[in-house]
Amino acid sequence: MSVTGANFRRMTVLQLIETTPGRFSLLLHAGTTPVDALAEKLGHEPNGYFWEGVARRLVATEAPSLEDQFDYDPEGDMFCAHGEDRAALEALSELGPVWDCGPDLLVRHDAVS
Repeated sequence: MSVTGANFRRMTVLQLIETTPGRFSLLLHAGTTPVDALAEKLGHEPNGYFWEGVARRLVATEAPSLEDQFDYDPEGDMFCAHGEDRAALEALSELGPVWDCGPDLLVRHDAVS
């Protein structure tokens, strides 16, 4: 497994890896973001499923062209979006200030509710 696309400007806890030739995964290890306490304060558990909800909301509201460009496969301790379209996964990683660990989008959308 090799790490690719290391120039993410925003959330350094996101990693884009090539899992097999031509297949990529965008990963976030739950519990490692500066907005975890805020998510909990808003009544959410900031696990992989929570971050899937955030990602789906971001795609629906800010980048509908990314819909169906990758699949989600979260676990309790990890968010994962994966597929063959590296550019789409990179675009997901660039969405919204929440990926920058900024609380504004998290509060504005109340994440997944």
